[in-house]
Amino acid sequence: PTEIYQMQNLKFLWLYSNPVDLSFDGIAQASSLKSLLLDSTNIRSLNGIGLGTSLVEIDVRFNKLDGPIPSEISKLVNLETLTCSHNSFTGTVPELTAIRTLTTLRMGDNSFTGALPSFSKHPSLKYIDLSENGLVGPIPGTLLSSVAESEEVYLDLSSNVLTGTVPGELARFEGLTVFLRDNRIEGINPNLCEQTRYNNGDVGAYACDGILCPSGTMSPTGRASDSSECVPCSRNEFFGSTTCGGSSDTSQASSTSAFASLVIAATGLVLVAL
Repeated sequence: PTEIYQMQNLKFLWLYSNPVDLSFDGIAQASSLKSLLLDSTNIRSLNGIGLGTSLVEIDVRFNKLDGPIPSEISKLVNLETLTCSHNSFTGTVPELTAIRTLTTLRMGDNSFTGALPSFSKHPSLKYIDLSENGLVGPIPGTLLSSVAESEEVYLDLSSNVLTGTVPGELARFEGLTVFLRDNRIEGINPNLCEQTRYNNGDVGAYACDGILCPSGTMSPTGRASDSSECVPCSRNEFFGSTTCGGSSDTSQASSTSAFASLVIAATGLVLVAL
């Protein structure tokens, strides 16, 4: 019932893993509401959520939301964490320039297309997951350019259609965990291969291979680590292939992702039940 928003001291509304729908009509009345966890529910729309201007955290993953991300999300100027992965959102990824407080953005496993935004006006954004989408074009050299060099940055852009060379500008961060497997990347700026701390020290141990396996090779994770090495496969044209000759097979990647999502969702429900 939307009357729940009339509770003036309501700070946390957590309904995850329940088969319920929720309208955001009246959310403006919940002036103390900070956290809204609606993952694995039956919500059908985000219409009206932009009036919840006190929100700091939103989680709507594992639902059946579709269409573009509503523009009213940009009204949530206090938002720090936005998680909407494992849905069917389409269109381009919004830059969300009005939300300067954003620290975490999880939009993986949707159907976003278009270019990867630079997020260059987000000084606090340190965690981005846009994996399992249809993003195209190069990785911007200005990606996260307003984030302090001392920050530990997490970046997952796996399983898209990104092209070009991994930009050397990312080497400015003291710590970086980056996943880029199964794109159409053709090279890595050598400055990145000198950052020995990156990918939990795998770059120090395996140089460029610790970021992506080169063309003509593959590994189950798309890069070299203590548990996975880059092995020859002459059929692979691009960097970061996880199969031999199949890294550009987007239908295979989508099928694997869908299965993994079902496993994760089911496991989460079992854990909640326990």
